[in-house]
Amino acid sequence: MVSRVTDWLRQAGEISDLQKLTIKMIFMRNFVMSSNGP
Repeated sequence: MVSRVTDWLRQAGEISDLQKLTIKMIFMRNFVMSSNGP
């Protein structure tokens, strides 16, 4: 899953660094929340 997102980000060269950072933070937050969930 993580590698798939990384490959997509790598292929999408038009995405700015700020958008990459935002996507990464949202992904990590969702991952942490799902890990701490019931």
